[in-house]
Amino acid sequence: MNTEQPPQKSADILKHPLTVLLVGTLLGSILIPLGSNFLATQRIRREARQDLVRRVLEYDTMTRQALLSLHTRLNLFDDKMQSFHPNTTVLLAEQGKLYESAVKQYLAFDNSLWTTPEQIVNELRLRRLAPEESIVAIKGYFSEYHHYVWSARDSLMILWTACVNSDYSPGDPNIQKLIVDAKDYRNTLENEGVALILKAAHKIQEQVW
Repeated sequence: MNTEQPPQKSADILKHPLTVLLVGTLLGSILIPLGSNFLATQRIRREARQDLVRRVLEYDTMTRQALLSLHTRLNLFDDKMQSFHPNTTVLLAEQGKLYESAVKQYLAFDNSLWTTPEQIVNELRLRRLAPEESIVAIKGYFSEYHHYVWSARDSLMILWTACVNSDYSPGDPNIQKLIVDAKDYRNTLENEGVALILKAAHKIQEQVW
């Protein structure tokens, strides 16, 4: 009884030109394109996440720059009024200018504060760039970050209100205290808030989902 025959036939079948052609066709038309498509998809998703990370960091930079600009504007106003010693008419005119410019800055700031984080979270979800639990964590980082931003923003609003108030007096110690308080809130944002933004960026970058 010949027990070697079946393996030999199997080997012959594997060596047959039609078998080789069939395997080659299978690899070339199905498996290789599938692998290429998978790698291309992963590359696109990786680049999309990198773009979102860039936008997160730019958003933080622009937010802190806007707060610094408001703070500087209010501080310079008080310095100018102290050195200028304006009469009542001139002071009222300067307060009017400060009011108008600050209103525009505040409106622009408030309009942009929520837009970018919402867009980023929506893109992560719609383009399936991260699992839901990671998206929830990233949204939480943004929410905590906004707490520090809002505190800094409110401290500047208090300072701004004091500067345009009818009983404003250049060099008033209360104004100086408000200026210092606003700086302290911005410093907290620089430390605690930025740390949260970096966590959000890292959470986006680390996804391999």
